[in-house]
Amino acid sequence: MPTVMQIQEILKTFTVDRKHIQAVGNMVVVPITSDHEFTDVADAHEITLTRDHTYNRMEFKNNSSRVGIVIQGYTLINDQRAQDRTVPYAHLIKAANTKIIPANCVQSHQCGTFNANQIRPDDFMILPPSIRGMALARSTYSEGETGALWDYLRTWSRSMDCRENGLRQFYSKFKDNLDIFVAQFEPVEKQLGAIVLINGKVVAIDIMPKYATWKAVWRTLIRDSYGAEAVRMGETGSAVLLTANIKSDDVKTVDDLETAFESAKAVFYDEIQSLVGNAVQLSVGVRELERTGELTMVKLESEHYSGQGVMHGSERFIYVSLIPAGATAEQKERFESLRPATLRSNPYGTTGFRFH
Repeated sequence: MPTVMQIQEILKTFTVDRKHIQAVGNMVVVPITSDHEFTDVADAHEITLTRDHTYNRMEFKNNSSRVGIVIQGYTLINDQRAQDRTVPYAHLIKAANTKIIPANCVQSHQCGTFNANQIRPDDFMILPPSIRGMALARSTYSEGETGALWDYLRTWSRSMDCRENGLRQFYSKFKDNLDIFVAQFEPVEKQLGAIVLINGKVVAIDIMPKYATWKAVWRTLIRDSYGAEAVRMGETGSAVLLTANIKSDDVKTVDDLETAFESAKAVFYDEIQSLVGNAVQLSVGVRELERTGELTMVKLESEHYSGQGVMHGSERFIYVSLIPAGATAEQKERFESLRPATLRSNPYGTTGFRFH
């Protein structure tokens, strides 16, 4: 039987950096920071694709002397004549070892496997949260079906069939939008992760073990994962802006402008704190998938959120990938409707996870 934990318990060793919350359009990135990183794990660039077996299996190598993590949603969309693929589940790899990991295809018409010698360590992307969630739902830790995502990809983007044409066309069509997104965000000091809201809903909680790893995945998370999800939702006409608003009628002088800005900013931060507080009070089941040395890979799952985590020992999470589960990934409620009054006064309880 899985253990049940509130999400805020999983995050209890981390802090939200309230002062550096960043918002652009319908997307808000809330930095997760910590004074303590976990360094006894391989760097992101030390985990490489070493062989492409077949469409539903990829072999990775850990080139370091420490346990490594293949992150959930690792994706190759490459110019090689090969079928683009994603890793639905994160996996642990023992030091100086290889491991064959299940995969899903993210396009259906291009045949061929990758030449691993032509793949650089930083060539990977991370898929948007809704596709990551669907990959988890339609795969298992030990098996990945080639076409598990094809039907979902057909309708993922309103403007194109991403089953027929692949995600490559989506990223090409919206390249300028995504480049603008990534240019407007930046990592902060001691950042290990982020809570991301799109259209007023928490759509991702991602945490990496150490500062260098977070910086290594920062661009693909902001641009290819979160940014692509925000652009996709905006494309449907359902984007809800989450920025602080100043009432121009109240502004007569420069002092008025400063006062109105500070007031609007405080309201905005309180809104974000309430939304995040509501989300992290939800519970997930925690089930062990694999143990390697002092690290344990677990599945995180509930009716609201699903994902994975890596624990060091029995309590400390050093890696988290948590996204909306199944159909909830498609929920598009308006921002103002997401704030139950009963939770506004004490959104975090006494777990230690807090806004700072």
